[in-house]
Parts: sequence; C-alpha cells; structure tokens
Amino acid sequence: FGKTFLAMAYANLEQSSTSIKSSTLLGEVKNKVTYLNPTTAYVKEDEGYGWMMSTDIRSTSLYLQALLRLDPKHADIEKLVRYIVEHRKDGYWETTQNTAMALLGLVNYVRANPVDEQAAAVGVFLDNKLSETLQFPKGDISGQSSKTFQLSDLIKKGLLHQVGLEKDSDKRWFYDVTLKTYKDTSDIQPFDNGFTIISEVFALDDKKNARPLSEATVGDNVRVRLKLLVPKKHTYVALEHHLPAGLEAVDFTLNTSPQQLAGQTQQCAPTYWGGQRCLADWEYGWWWENVWKHIEQRDDRVFLFSENLEPGVYEYEFMATAITPGNFHVPPARVYEFYNPLANAHNEGKMFKVLAR
Repeated sequence: FGKTFLAMAYANLEQSSTSIKSSTLLGEVKNKVTYLNPTTAYVKEDEGYGWMMSTDIRSTSLYLQALLRLDPKHADIEKLVRYIVEHRKDGYWETTQNTAMALLGLVNYVRANPVDEQAAAVGVFLDNKLSETLQFPKGDISGQSSKTFQLSDLIKKGLLHQVGLEKDSDKRWFYDVTLKTYKDTSDIQPFDNGFTIISEVFALDDKKNARPLSEATVGDNVRVRLKLLVPKKHTYVALEHHLPAGLEAVDFTLNTSPQQLAGQTQQCAPTYWGGQRCLADWEYGWWWENVWKHIEQRDDRVFLFSENLEPGVYEYEFMATAITPGNFHVPPARVYEFYNPLANAHNEGKMFKVLAR
C-alpha cells in the first residue's frame, strides 16, 4: 500500500513525462497480484501490516486507483473491480477503512467509465460473415443481448469456426463467448479451473479409504467422500455431488434415519496455520459451520455452500443408502463460484451398479 501511494505521488510530481520511479513501484506491486481466475484478481498484502489497517481489499483498491490514473487501459482493472465488488458483505467491506478505500476505487472507476445512454450496435460474425447485429437502443442501460449458434448446424459446415464481435464505438464492452455441449456421462473427463475435486464411494468398514466401490447391494449403507483442493482463496463457492438414481443420501436430522450410523463420517478443512484438521460429524458443530454455511440433502444431490474458502484441502463425507437395483450413471461432482462460474471444476463421469438381494 505504501508503494502504491508513493507511485501516485511520483506521478503527480513528474507529470511532464512518464515517471520511471512510478512505473517501477507499480511493477513491484503487480508482483503481489494474485489471479484467482481469468476475470478476478487482487493484491496480496504482505503479512504483518494489519496493525496499520492494511488489508488485501484496501491495497487492491489503492492499486486500482493507481492504474486508473497512470495506466487506464491496463488489463487488470476490471479484474480488480470484480474482486472488490464480490467481497462486499451487507453493503460494506468489514471495516470503515476498507469501506472508504473500496468506495474510492469504485468511484474512480465509474468516473473513468461513465454510463453512456447513446444507442449502440454490436455485429456478431461467424466465419467472417455478419450473422446478426445486436441492438442496444439505450446504450449501457439496455441490458444484455445474445446470439446462439446451434452446434448441430456448425458441424455440418466443418469442425473449425471463427466467431467475431465488432462494435460501433471505442468504449468498453463486456462479453462472454460460451460453448455448451451434452455428453454421455461415461465420456466426461475431469476438468480443473481454480479447483480440483475428487469423489469416491467406500464401504463403512473401509476406514483407510483403500477400496473405492463401483457397486453396492440394495439396503447397503455406503460412505461418499468428497475431496476438494483449493489452491487460491475463493468466495461464494457451491459444491454439488450428484447421486446415481439407485442411491439416496441419509439425512440424520430425520427420526426415520438409521441413527446408529451417525458419527461414522468426518469433515476436514485447513487450519489457520496451514495444516488440516478433521473431526467426526458429531464434533464439528462449532467449527465446521464456519466453512460450509449451508448444506442441503436433495433427492438427486448433496449441495454445499461456503461464503469463503481459504487455500488448502477440504474433505466432506456423507452417508448414502442403496435403494433401487440397476446400472446408473453418476454425473460428475462439481464445484464453482456462485457469482463467477468461470472458476469451476468437476471430476469424471462414472457408472454405479446396485445389485438386488
């Protein structure tokens, strides 16, 4: 934060030319930038400066202000804005110092990018041919517009295509180009983009998790284990484990559930000191609730939600019962940031067999 303040001061003193001192200082600050995903970044403040009211939010906002003044076309600007906006809680940013700095950064961004209500248009090109012109009659306040190309139509014309966008102004636009496909479950391979997730099923007596199961018999209770690797800090994270149709999650809050099985699963999360702590499910009430704020056991999946995941390894286990015989597809377990789905991961698709007694 001190280098950022000093960089802006040097720029004010040396306005006639590019300030070498200012550029050098900003370069040193950039080395502290952590990229959570392609659209979000923040400045990681050095440890030990908390007593000076310095935090990641405060330093990120200061760096944003410096870039807006000294390098207004820098590619990190929108990434820093996204991080600041995502970390607002109940209308503010934890402390008055954080809130003041965050608002200053956002105000400077808005001033540099004022709302434009002039009509605009964006041409959508496919293979260098205009396919459609998207109209925005009220400019920035028009809302989003989109064009969809059916994959079945594209395949008829070849396997390689080029999509292009052409706008009729030099102001900033925000766009997403996405590809949505549907595959057979068994053809889906693991995918990591900000997380890594592993999902396996074990027998209750397999305490060392040595023999993953691919089948069970009707009436069997099994233990489903999720392992989540988080290399960088993420916020508002959803984790979903999709169940094969032959299994049903056991909800121990119901009196009709086999209560004698309660306490045979454990949950693990990183500690403040960088290690990992694991507790049985009956022990973790006061501790684990700080990780997964919301847990749902639905008919087809178990859903977890966390407001904040620090770097480390997380493990979550739940019990399931085999109820219906047959061969079943197991959709991949997946994890994603709720408000930034680009940060996501899933494991491979599987098959699970339930045998009749």
